[in-house]
Amino acid sequence: MTQKLLQAGDAPRLMIEKVEGNLVIRGWERPEVLINYNDEEALTVNQNETQIALRCSDDCSIQAPHGAEVYVQRAEGDSQIFGIHGGVQLQAVEGNLQLREVGSVNLERVEGDFLAKDVHGDLRITHVEGNATIGDVHGIFEVEQIDGDAQITNVPAEVKLDQVDGNLRLRDVGPVTLGQVDGDFSVKQVHGAVHVQQISGNTTLTRVYGDFVAEAIEGDFALNGNEGNVTAQVEGNAALQLNLAPGQAINVRAEGDIACQLPSEASAKVSLTSEGDIVINKLNAPTRRAQGELNFTLGNGEATVVLASESNIALSATRLGGQPNFDFDFDFNFGDEFSREFGTRATDFAQQIA
Repeated sequence: MTQKLLQAGDAPRLMIEKVEGNLVIRGWERPEVLINYNDEEALTVNQNETQIALRCSDDCSIQAPHGAEVYVQRAEGDSQIFGIHGGVQLQAVEGNLQLREVGSVNLERVEGDFLAKDVHGDLRITHVEGNATIGDVHGIFEVEQIDGDAQITNVPAEVKLDQVDGNLRLRDVGPVTLGQVDGDFSVKQVHGAVHVQQISGNTTLTRVYGDFVAEAIEGDFALNGNEGNVTAQVEGNAALQLNLAPGQAINVRAEGDIACQLPSEASAKVSLTSEGDIVINKLNAPTRRAQGELNFTLGNGEATVVLASESNIALSATRLGGQPNFDFDFDFNFGDEFSREFGTRATDFAQQIA
């Protein structure tokens, strides 16, 4: 192993023009840049007053001051960057990329998988060709395209994603603006509104503290405990667990069955439209109707519930105390008692999603 030590100051600009192998950059306390490489002839370094620029035809490991700004033009192997707080920009990483404890990040393209944790600034991504696992981002979060699956956790600011070709899982994030997901979409603990254009798979929504709008859900839809308004167009089945605060508006239209639970003390104006059966249980409303439209008011009618199905609708009160009998995460279990009153088709639906 060959080493090269450069005096750099506390916040140098480090330009990685090309690394033909794997790249590792670690922050440290010293005002120096230490470069480790295998072959004396593999490394080319140019240093001036404004930056350190290097090229390496093999693997390269670098230690740089925490305050460094790092620019990577091309890394042909896997890349890891840890503890660099001055900002990171990457144009092309041909392998996997891992970032931990870094400042703001601007990533144009990674051909492999991408992992980022503890980003103390903005994170902007143009294209990840593999899977993405991202957590603890303390700034603006924007993504244009992820070709694989994506899991995003603990992002207090707004999350913006244009395209995810695989499954998308969000946990404990701020407001969400989403273009298209070609797989399943799972959301839990969102502190703000969620706006979705198109989900090709199933959608599971749990504890969203804002409005939810889905222009198109091609699979099944499950909702548990949303505190804002809900508008969703669903091609599959819909399973809804509603709390219904005063002024809340629910509008769900599904081509499949709709199974919905309301608090027993719900105060809402309810409008049900179905091409199949309408079944109501444990609510102060008519118990059954064979297709058509049914409108009634529960309590003082402080919320609004509009459900429309091309198949069956089952409406029921939640269990005593208003607690849901499930906390689903791709688990839509409404229980046997609820499914029995749904008719044969609805029973099949409840079994499928249990």
